[in-house]
Amino acid sequence: MLIKPKIIQIKDIDDIELKYQISRIPALHFIDILKIYPFDSKNIPKIDNETLLSLLRYVSYYDGASYIILDDEDKINKYITDAETLLRLETQLILYNIEFMKTWKKCRLYNGTDDSPYKYVNIDAGVASIITNKFATLYELSTIYDYEDYSKMLEIIQVNISKEIYAHNKASKKK
Repeated sequence: MLIKPKIIQIKDIDDIELKYQISRIPALHFIDILKIYPFDSKNIPKIDNETLLSLLRYVSYYDGASYIILDDEDKINKYITDAETLLRLETQLILYNIEFMKTWKKCRLYNGTDDSPYKYVNIDAGVASIITNKFATLYELSTIYDYEDYSKMLEIIQVNISKEIYAHNKASKKK
């Protein structure tokens, strides 16, 4: 049974438009899939066939008369004829189930050649500072602490950094 089905159209490698229906994936099953679902920098998922078969149970193909659930390898091979279509379909299914991935920005990381400053693009810099300074976890910031606590932690971090800079500058002047 598909949960909140959504009809999508994907062009295959031969530019033929195919109609599929994707579904929400039950939460607990999806969490299990995410544990083994690697996202690489090129956004091309790399998963094993067993996981892929598990995902495709939430996809059906429209053959012109009815929707056929892709719940076994024979149906998948019959109704998804090339790897590019499979990747597009898989991407659509993941995006439909993880809303924040649609707006997720790529974070620029050090590549060994540039000295440009790096900044957080998907998380508030204050939250990142609190987490990296080990004042709290993201879970604790979401469930335990309020905005006043957040502000106090940031103040502590900022004052500590200011003290370190002051001490470093004072020691540099003595030399």
